[in-house]
This record gives sequence, structure tokens and C-alpha cells, in this order.
Amino acid sequence: NNLGHRNEVLNKQNETETKDTIMKILIVTGDCPSHPYACAKLAKVLACNHEVTLAGPNGSALARLQAEAEAYNKTDNREIKCISIGNVDTVVHCNVRPVINPNKNSALKIIGSALLNRNYNPFGIANLFEEVMDNQIPTYSNIKMAVGNFDLVYAIHSAAATVCDAIEARQKEGDDHLPRVIIFSSLPYDPVFFRSSKEVPQNLWRAPRSLVAFPHVATYASADKTRSTFIPISILSFLVRMFWMWLDTHFAEKAWKIAGKRNDSRRAERHLPPVYCGNKYYWQNYPVLSMGGIHPFTTKGTYIAGNVTVIGSLKSNAPVDITSLD
Repeated sequence: NNLGHRNEVLNKQNETETKDTIMKILIVTGDCPSHPYACAKLAKVLACNHEVTLAGPNGSALARLQAEAEAYNKTDNREIKCISIGNVDTVVHCNVRPVINPNKNSALKIIGSALLNRNYNPFGIANLFEEVMDNQIPTYSNIKMAVGNFDLVYAIHSAAATVCDAIEARQKEGDDHLPRVIIFSSLPYDPVFFRSSKEVPQNLWRAPRSLVAFPHVATYASADKTRSTFIPISILSFLVRMFWMWLDTHFAEKAWKIAGKRNDSRRAERHLPPVYCGNKYYWQNYPVLSMGGIHPFTTKGTYIAGNVTVIGSLKSNAPVDITSLD
């Protein structure tokens, strides 16, 4: 109901805006090392026609935003501003970790751990997202105060939960002057993230995944493509591959629900209702601007979710002019 009311308000705002309206845009990044670069590039595109402000946590992320904005401001007659959203609790970032030893994280070990421990999370990235969001808790109040000064907010995917919760909390408190929110995903497009777990196991498991619970499944093409190329002698191989794809999807969806408990705990502290599926809730319920896919995850029309705009035009072979995004 809250989201429905929010969309109603935003639709009314859309009716009064024209293409030539100059908007005040906030772009929020987290402290993942590459994300300030991605947000700075988006800011340079949008600054051609709008007033853009970059926001990031203190430390290397904010320093990078300031350096990129300073360089841009010297070469153009427009200005990109920067603001701090405070400190994060990150000690060692989740991206800075040793290479995983496949012998110690085999498929059989993952299956055994999942069967013996109902709280074991077989899909590490689901937990990593929650770890990042927990580290961002100190920035929540600052973001909540800042967003009311803007017409549009982009949130990098690693900060989506924090930003979207701040918007939803303001809406619940009766603030109808809400900015529109777009999640900016700098991950290669993966259709599985944007599809509902209600589609499991009928459809979701058939699509290739770029991020998987079982490492070897990442090398598999889609079920339809695999089926169209096999010969009779490889039927058993095909069935084994389909089983692994189904099991990987089952474990991944289970992992999002386990991780979702941490997300719902944060939302409860913010007086927001539970959503049960962790970060997938935000990717499925907010507009998303996503990077294009990489082989073999470049999917065609039916796999691109309705709330997603993909840079790279996976729906056709036509080139996309990034300067026309807004």
C-alpha cells in the first residue's frame, strides 16, 4: 500500500514535468571501490541538463567523488557538487578477500552444509549484500534528511536498501514531496535478480546466472539453448546439467530469504514492514538502470524485466546513445 501511494504521488509529479525541466538530482554511492567511479560517470552524463550532486561516505569513496567532480568542473561550465553522508562501519570491505579454494568449497560441501544447517547460507553474495547494508546504518539518517531536497535520486545497487528505506520511511511519516528513486546497477545485467521467486522452479532455473551458488553452474548456457544442441548420446549429460541448474536456483532463492531476515530486522528498526527477500525486493519494486550483460548472460526481450532499462540495448542490435538517457 505504501508503494502504491508513493507511485500515485510520483505519477502526479510526472504529469506536471516536461522533458526540458531542470531537475535537482542526487546520486548516492556506497564504499565499494569501483562504485564512486560508476556514479561519477553517470553524474557527468546527467550534468549536461540537470543540477547534479554526488553523495558518498567519508573516506576513499568521498575523496574519489570530489576528485572526479573537481576535474569535471574545471573543463565544463557546469558544476557537479559533492556531499558527505557520514561514516560507514566497514573495516575490511567484502570486495577485499582471498581467492576461494574450490577444494574447500565444493558442491558436495555446500549441499551437505545446507542439509545439516538450516541457517547456512549457500549463496555468499546474498549475505555480502546484507553485510554492506549493515555497515551503512550510520549513514541512514543523513540520507533520509538529504533526499527531501532533490527531485530525483539515483542509488547505486550497493546502497539501494539504505536509500529506498529512507524514502519509504519519509513517505510513511506523511511526506508527500518525495523524490523519484532509480537504482543504478553497475553489475552486468543478470535477469535472475529481477524476477520473482514465485517463478521457481518453473522458469527461473532455466536462465543462465552470472552469480551462482555452485561455481561450475556459471559456465552453463540457458536450458533451451543446451537442449537445442545436444545429440542422443548426451541426453544424460543434459539431464545432469538441468539438475544442477535447478538445485543452484533453489539454493540461491533460499539464500535470499535467509539473508532477508537481516534486511527485515533493519527495516523494523526504521518502522517499515518486512519484505522477506532481502535486496531482491528493491530490484524488483523500483526502476533500475542497469549495465548491459556479458556473454552468455546477454538475454533477449522476454528476460528483461519491465522495471529495468538496460544500457547496451539487449532487446535489439540498435546502438544506444547514453547521452539521451534522461
